[in-house]
Amino acid sequence: LLSLIRIPVFRRMWAAITFSSLGDWLGLLANTALAQQLTRTSSVATQGVAISGVILVRLAPDLVLGPFAAALADKFDRRKTVIVGETLAGVLYLSIAFGYELVWLYVAQFLIEAAGLFTSPAKQVIWTNIIPKKLLATANQVSLISVYGTVPVAAAIFALLSTLNRFIGKPSQQLAPGHVNIAIFVALVLDAFTFFISASTVFVSRRLIPAFTGKRERGQSIFSLITEGVAFVRQNVLIQVEHVRRQPCL
Repeated sequence: LLSLIRIPVFRRMWAAITFSSLGDWLGLLANTALAQQLTRTSSVATQGVAISGVILVRLAPDLVLGPFAAALADKFDRRKTVIVGETLAGVLYLSIAFGYELVWLYVAQFLIEAAGLFTSPAKQVIWTNIIPKKLLATANQVSLISVYGTVPVAAAIFALLSTLNRFIGKPSQQLAPGHVNIAIFVALVLDAFTFFISASTVFVSRRLIPAFTGKRERGQSIFSLITEGVAFVRQNVLIQVEHVRRQPCL
């Protein structure tokens, strides 16, 4: 771990992944709370459907774009992919905060997750390219800690904002139709800035990060990359088991 920390570009990418992961979890909490807030005058069943809709919209891009996103990401400069994708996510979260509308919440959430299908594999490839092979196992453990270790941090931030909102906001205002919940608004704004910080970190380090891994990738077509990936997964049982193990429990 000390050897990894001594690598400047590793520290920056670690910070980028950590902030992006924090924003992703905080966005999930804020958007589900916003869906409930926007339907609070409706029945409990309607509120449940609205909250479930946020989860479904987050999963929908994987079903529609999943087989092609990673292959398409290999065709572009990975640095630009991460910078543009993270910036777009930040802008969309800001639009959710200021728009405060259920339909746009679903549309923006879908676009955020679609962008994440391109930025996530790009960040992972960058991560493996800037780290010596002998340190890759340790780096992957650090990456998992950064991704899942930010869950309690995001939960604590949102809980703190919700507590402050109870003391600052008046109950009559919190229940008024069209009233913007301060906790949700601030959470979404903070969420947007985590993605902006991630994008700016990669931008500052762009000269230390390779754009592509090699000429072979650029010469292959998208469908050949997909076919090769599917064949590789079928031939490696351990990858299939790991994929099943990492599926989220909803």
